[in-house]
Amino acid sequence: MANPSSTGREPHAGPALGARLRRWRAQAGSSVHETFADRRRRWRLIRTTAIWALFAIAVAVFFALFSWDWFRGPLARYLSTRTGRQVQIEGHLQVHPFSWRPWATIGGLRIGNPAWLGGGKTDMANLGRTTVQVRLLPLLAGHVELPLVDIEHPSIALYANQAGRNNWTFGKGGGRGAKLPLIQHFVLNDGRVRIDDVQRRLRFTGHVTTTENAGSASAQAFRLEGAGSLNAAPFQAHVTGGPLVHVQKDRPYPFDMDIHAGATHITAHGLVIRPFDFGHIETAATVSGPDLADLYLLTGVVLPNTPAYSLSGQVVRDQTTYKITRFSGRVGRSDLHGAMTLEKVKGRRFLKADLGSRVLDITDLGALFGGPQAGKAPGEEKAAASAQASTGRILPDAPLDVRRLRSMDADVRYRADTVAASKRLPLRKVALHVSLEQGLLRLDPVTLTMPHGVVSGRARIDARGAAPSSKVDFRVSNMRIEDILPKVQGAPPLTGPLEARAALGGTGDTVHKAAASSNGRVTIAIPGGQMRQSLAELMGVNVVPGLFQLLAKDPKTTPLRCAVVDFNVRHGVMTARQFVLDTGVVLAGGQGTIDLNSEILNLKVEGHTKKPRLVRIIAPFDVKGHLIHPSMKIEAGPAIAQAGAAVGLGALLSPLAAILPFLAPGGAHDADCAALLAQASSAGAPVGRAQLAAAAPAPTRH
Repeated sequence: MANPSSTGREPHAGPALGARLRRWRAQAGSSVHETFADRRRRWRLIRTTAIWALFAIAVAVFFALFSWDWFRGPLARYLSTRTGRQVQIEGHLQVHPFSWRPWATIGGLRIGNPAWLGGGKTDMANLGRTTVQVRLLPLLAGHVELPLVDIEHPSIALYANQAGRNNWTFGKGGGRGAKLPLIQHFVLNDGRVRIDDVQRRLRFTGHVTTTENAGSASAQAFRLEGAGSLNAAPFQAHVTGGPLVHVQKDRPYPFDMDIHAGATHITAHGLVIRPFDFGHIETAATVSGPDLADLYLLTGVVLPNTPAYSLSGQVVRDQTTYKITRFSGRVGRSDLHGAMTLEKVKGRRFLKADLGSRVLDITDLGALFGGPQAGKAPGEEKAAASAQASTGRILPDAPLDVRRLRSMDADVRYRADTVAASKRLPLRKVALHVSLEQGLLRLDPVTLTMPHGVVSGRARIDARGAAPSSKVDFRVSNMRIEDILPKVQGAPPLTGPLEARAALGGTGDTVHKAAASSNGRVTIAIPGGQMRQSLAELMGVNVVPGLFQLLAKDPKTTPLRCAVVDFNVRHGVMTARQFVLDTGVVLAGGQGTIDLNSEILNLKVEGHTKKPRLVRIIAPFDVKGHLIHPSMKIEAGPAIAQAGAAVGLGALLSPLAAILPFLAPGGAHDADCAALLAQASSAGAPVGRAQLAAAAPAPTRH
């Protein structure tokens, strides 16, 4: 049997070769399969790249051939809807969006007026070529920052009608202050501003420019200057602001303002807390002028008529709220200090103030009621006083502007620590509370402190109707009559407590008209005291004793048991219902009227002596003339008649008989002061029980 090895072949050679062939074929097939996949991926990448390349080319071609003017119509309609005004884009629209700071230019933009204004008015805004650039990254985060705003030849026309409605308030944000995005480079080339405010009678035309560049160190890069009229008086404004090149949102922006409106002058040096957010401002301001009421046309705040003033304070605006602190200065000859807040409450201006004076000059109060204004230049003040005197009236005729009273509300407290007053009105302190709501003005309470006693009460002016109506109710308590009467020969002619009340109501827009139409009652009572006997004798017209004592400067007094004067007021005429003055020597009675319209007195006082007098002219004592300069005299007719009778008797009888017509029998009874005082008390005079008891006659002993 042969050996397998002798054949020269290795065992199992055939199967091994087949296996290797199969592996090579598998590897070869696998290599071919991967090449096709790579090719597919490569073609897919090439195809995708080509598509994007074609898209990019298409976009580039599109933007190269595209006109942004096609979007002017849709953009204008969108802006019209958002602003509530007709917006037109008249020039070309250019946009460069592919930048970290994209920008757009509008060749011309018009913003019309609101529909309520109607036609016939110039567009609210007409902007020339305007370029605006924005930072992209802050914009994606929701913050708007504008590296550049460049406006050529802008024209702004602001209008407000008689009711105060204006064309610059968008939506419901009236009074909150404009809030603009941060602008780092603001360029205004030949800007124009025109304001026509019918309610405030303001017409203004201004010119606005900004002159700055990156290397400028100018502190007045922004400038607004203009002129016009305010209530027919010249009006000028000058506003400057710092450079905007390096402005930052967290760094306040400084500004200065100088305004002349007639004789009113306002200056301010302040900060916009966050640049271009005009709802938050702090400023140190000063204001001076002839009358605080004139500020209404500039601020819309109703203030009283005053003498010439000069005031300063720190003003802080927080949207619709203005706070004035460190407020001080002078009004007329009086100092004034305090704090004020002006805000919007239920859509109406509301002023809350706490004011005071260390020294109040009483002459400064005259202007509050329409009288001459103190504190002017000496020549002007003298001329104003002369003009008032030439009218022959005490009650002022200056009209009250009821429209202003209806325009806002207020709550004001005022106090004067001391008062510089005349000897005839020796006030010491003043305190009052003023409230104004929907045209109803109240002074409640009013307290005037005298050396002895107080004058207190309340007053109101209702300006809600067609004609304003007024009511006053004032009381005099525990006052001394000698504090207000002038001295005669170095001593008061009359001493004693004084109680009084005046309750009146009238209609009219001036103090004079309200008084001339008033109805009510005025009562004055002096429960007791002392009176110069010489004056009492003259009331009885005891010629020889009275004149002799006056000439001899006799200080002798006589008891004043009581005095009551009670006026009934109807249609501005005060008629004496009770006029009694009871002294130890004379009982005097009176009658007559005081006409508050013509301001003419017509009073007659007749005294009846309580003791026999040898020489007495039986003649009434008249007080007549104007309130501003009354005259007092004895009626000549009865006196001459008596003299004639004396001459006739003297010719027939002895010289002693010649003086008989001058003989005056005594016997006038004491007035019932208790009854008179009780009547005065019922009329409103604050007469106390002790005074009533003191005036009552002593009980009769049996």
